[in-house]
Amino acid sequence: MRTCKWVGAVLHIRVTSHLHHLSMIDGDDPVMRRLGRDEVVRGVVNGTDGRLVLTDRRVVVTENGVITLDVPIGNLRLVEFDLESQRPATMIIVPEHPRDPPRQLAIDPQQYDEVAAVLAQLGPLIQGSSQA
Repeated sequence: MRTCKWVGAVLHIRVTSHLHHLSMIDGDDPVMRRLGRDEVVRGVVNGTDGRLVLTDRRVVVTENGVITLDVPIGNLRLVEFDLESQRPATMIIVPEHPRDPPRQLAIDPQQYDEVAAVLAQLGPLIQGSSQA
């Protein structure tokens, strides 16, 4: 269960349970087959054309049921979320290494809460790994 509240221009997010994310991923999903036994799913964002799964170790992007990006959190250079009027939002994931091409997901407004929760968790993880 998570709660989100807008305060001026700042979004405050409190994530109280990560278990609901597992129900968003089918057991036959290619991401589930790739996860380690002790790996924890921290968030899922379903785009119109793909999915982002954040675990405690990595970010995985699927498009049409195929894994197109699987990188450790420490290998992320940029995650960008752009809002536009009258179009789906865009989430862009850019890995550090050029051999891993950037990925882009179109995000409908119904998924903004999930995006906000994932970004709130991912931000400190990226910052922490870049300072190591």
